[in-house]
Amino acid sequence: MPTSNSYQADFLQEIYDQVIDLEAEERSQRLHELCRDAPALRQIIEELLSAEDESKHLFDSPTFSRHTPEPITSVEIAGYKLLEEISRGGQGVVYRAIQLGTRREVAIKFMLSRETWDISAARVRFQREVDIVCSLNHPGIVPVFDSGVADGRHYYVMDYVRGEHLDSYARAEHLTVSQILNLMVRVCETVGYAHQRGVIHRDLKPNNILVDESGRPRVLDFGLSRTAPVEQSHDHSGRVSITGQLLGTLAYMGPEHICGKPEEVDIRSDVFALGVILYELLADEMPFDLTGTFVENLSTIKACVPRSLKRHGRSINREVETIVFKALSAEKGRRYQNGSAMATDLQRYLDGKAIEARRDSTMYVLKKTLQMHWPASLTAFAVVLFLICGLVIYRSQNERLLKLQETNEQYLYDVEMELASLAAMGPGGARQIENIRSAWGGDEKSPDRRGWEWYYLDSDEVDFSRTVSGHQRQIWALSVQPGGQVLSSGGMDGIVRLWNIQDDGRLGDVMAQYDHPDGVTAMEFNSQGSRLASAGRDNHARIFDLETRELIARFEHPQSVTGLAWSPDGGRLVTVCEDGIARLWSPETEAQPQIFVELHRRLKGVRWSADGRRIALATLDGKLEIWDVETQRRVLDIQAHVATLVSMSWNPEGTLIATTSDDATTRIWDADNGDLFAVLADHSLGVTAAAWSPDGKRLATSGRDATICVYRLEKGRFLLETILRGHTDEVLSLKWRDGSKRLYSAGWDHTILSWDLSNREERSWSQMLDESILTIRWDHSGRQFLTVGEDSTLLLWSLEQLDTPQTLSHGFSDLRGTTWSPDNQLVAISGTRNGRGGVEIRSLPDGKRVFEFSTSEHAVSDIVWRPLGGQLAVCGPQGMIQVWDTDQWQKVHETAPSAEEGEIRMIDWDASGKRLVTAGTDGFKVRDAVSLNVLWKQHLPSDISISGMKFSPDGSRLATVRSDAKGTLWDSDSGERLTDLIGHGLLVYNVCWHPDSTRLATSSRDGSVRVWNAATGREVHRFLIKPVGRARGLDWSPDGYRLAISNSVSHYGVLRIMDAESGYRRKD
Repeated sequence: MPTSNSYQADFLQEIYDQVIDLEAEERSQRLHELCRDAPALRQIIEELLSAEDESKHLFDSPTFSRHTPEPITSVEIAGYKLLEEISRGGQGVVYRAIQLGTRREVAIKFMLSRETWDISAARVRFQREVDIVCSLNHPGIVPVFDSGVADGRHYYVMDYVRGEHLDSYARAEHLTVSQILNLMVRVCETVGYAHQRGVIHRDLKPNNILVDESGRPRVLDFGLSRTAPVEQSHDHSGRVSITGQLLGTLAYMGPEHICGKPEEVDIRSDVFALGVILYELLADEMPFDLTGTFVENLSTIKACVPRSLKRHGRSINREVETIVFKALSAEKGRRYQNGSAMATDLQRYLDGKAIEARRDSTMYVLKKTLQMHWPASLTAFAVVLFLICGLVIYRSQNERLLKLQETNEQYLYDVEMELASLAAMGPGGARQIENIRSAWGGDEKSPDRRGWEWYYLDSDEVDFSRTVSGHQRQIWALSVQPGGQVLSSGGMDGIVRLWNIQDDGRLGDVMAQYDHPDGVTAMEFNSQGSRLASAGRDNHARIFDLETRELIARFEHPQSVTGLAWSPDGGRLVTVCEDGIARLWSPETEAQPQIFVELHRRLKGVRWSADGRRIALATLDGKLEIWDVETQRRVLDIQAHVATLVSMSWNPEGTLIATTSDDATTRIWDADNGDLFAVLADHSLGVTAAAWSPDGKRLATSGRDATICVYRLEKGRFLLETILRGHTDEVLSLKWRDGSKRLYSAGWDHTILSWDLSNREERSWSQMLDESILTIRWDHSGRQFLTVGEDSTLLLWSLEQLDTPQTLSHGFSDLRGTTWSPDNQLVAISGTRNGRGGVEIRSLPDGKRVFEFSTSEHAVSDIVWRPLGGQLAVCGPQGMIQVWDTDQWQKVHETAPSAEEGEIRMIDWDASGKRLVTAGTDGFKVRDAVSLNVLWKQHLPSDISISGMKFSPDGSRLATVRSDAKGTLWDSDSGERLTDLIGHGLLVYNVCWHPDSTRLATSSRDGSVRVWNAATGREVHRFLIKPVGRARGLDWSPDGYRLAISNSVSHYGVLRIMDAESGYRRKD
């Protein structure tokens, strides 16, 4: 027994918590097991339990109550029906249930109703479990999709998974050593994914790992998990533990865990638990003898001397034992540093490669031996040995520190670049991007870590000037005087200011101002520019005369005035009010207004068409109504949005009207028939305003995400020209001046920004298409590219004329692939023609067919030109690979078709032209390009397939992406797995390399395109594609400036080019 009072208290707390909720008989048996050789300890605990039972009335309060857990089947949760209890643990109870809306089975976990003096901590743990699992998106982790409180009980809802616990599954299936290792690879990869997200499970054991009916292990019960930085930190904030409290199951705890010190428990403690689980599966027993008392078992784990795996008679390879013992190292620093590292080493063993784990070195063993048996005869040599060892250690540690510093700096760069890309989508993004970008702007004293992502962020192309407005609260409204000499601003501080506009478009001094108490909601100059009308929350509309600089009229309303608009001739003013009435006023008199329309619904805004014949009204419930002014009849009634309709704007011709909403979309409507013309969804939060340029060529929208989107209307389509980032909070108002060259914006940050769009460099371009784009291929000059559409449309795009692509004809009913010749003179396309696979070679730019050939009875799956020219490779069903000489147009190499072989779906050359990589239904193979013999291969389970692959431009690495949302980088010579790309939540469609081989990009069904550092495998930039849809094709231009991407959204597709050229050129 420990003699320290505090240490003994820790044991008392632990044992007490284990038995307090047990029935009397079970409690007695458990106390006998735990305190077999410690009768004094058992007596103390029994006295505490007796006092607890006799004083239940004292603990009836919500703070101290303890009672036997009761069934929860009586609890009602909206949308669910509880069926049966399926498991119960120390943290909660899980029920099987039915989701009534979908009729699918779900599992619902409730926090146990027993409450202790630590109930607040238990609730925090339970909510933290919900937060942590919701943040993890991995096939090996059961997702949470609902949570709440029912009848005072906290709960969350997750998928119901049928299966067996890991140890039961291994015994029932009689798994071989190889099968156990394959299973553990997937478990370690899942835990490693959590580690990369900074999550420590802290309770890994076979009972918390379920193997579903498909054989996939699923990690469960994150109730004891906590978050921490991926690089270990000493910051312990946010932990719900007390010193001395043991969290987890004893048999799977590492030596640092059983001491009850939360600061010592990190992701390497999970690695120890993985080692115990792997040992148990291989040996069918625990690595340590834990048949003693509780105190004896603690001492056994502290000693950490696992029993040999070979004593069980099972054929256990020495390397497998080495991997297990590395995970079970007593010193955390000698274990695998995370679950992914352990998974990598297990996979290396399964692939027949050298493992990273090593037995203890001779020097290490010698050092330990000398510490125990230091001979007196060696005393004379101690000083010399000390100096030699000190020198060696110093040099080793110095090199290690330098390497660690380099690793940490690279990690910091990668993380901050990813944060900068995410900041671009939120309030204050411009300021955060600028801070991060400037921090990595290049330093002669340190390596230049900048990649494409940095130059893309540095390519902001629109100049702006910032004016500190003097408003004390948010600026709600702007208006530009016809003629462009004056700008007015109105804020929630109840002040209207009029600014002189200088010749260069920047704001000058305030020429006048007046009070509008309680805040301004809208304002507008009349067509002559002589008067300014403002509406406000003081139930009044006011008219200010610019010549006399006096208020000349004030129109009273029963409630807040939410909008106003002048008639085109400036003779009348229409206002709308929260009482649902639109009123027409004469500015020459304050006489009673004419009631134009009475809707009995709250009105949000009003706009007069340019021809003066129609008035558009916006209602709070998302409706857009257009009324004829002369007849006072409603001509259109449109449910424009489900959420609040925030603003609207006529185009100058009066043919279109734009509406914005908190649903994060801008919708364009045909003003004649009410048809939906377009949907713009490039803001990440609600859209607050829309403004047409005076020439009608551009539409600007502002959002609560602190960004402004500028679109160009051309040939009936809206193209996103640029996203302006300069505000640090929500943008609320927009106004144009000088045609479409100058834009003013204001919002919550109390500033007015003046944007010059007359001389901009395009950083991004996009276009909507009538079909999804599946494939993008740049030519070798980087000035044009090909796209293959879902409907087999082949388009040729030029950077000089992006808006008018050339359609290339072909003879295929099902177009599969396309590739450029190295000299850009020819393009090869493959597909199906008359039921047979074939290839056409066409010249450019005329698109004439110069050669064609058939390959099989089925479609050609993929086609690629040799980078050095001279040969073309195609692949298809039944293991078909053909290599053609493009000078003589003769077949020079091929594989014999076999009905047993599956389809080869993809093919690619390496940079040297000496190797090919092919992917089929069972994995991928790297081949000699002449003999087509396999050099090395990687097999995949039947439920996983390769969805994209590409050699790096320098030929040293191969990137593959898979249907299980995982990407991997391989050494192209040895086949060694270098790193995994983990981040996507759904199938990854495609992968492409930057020309300098330092970056690669992936596209996914989750709607994102991610850019990765090829050296570290970490994400450095992310594009969340809007509108949300599958991100499909992508390719980097050979000059490295532009990343072309496509995504599909139900009935249409979007093609985008992300351009970093101006950032690179600024560097030069």
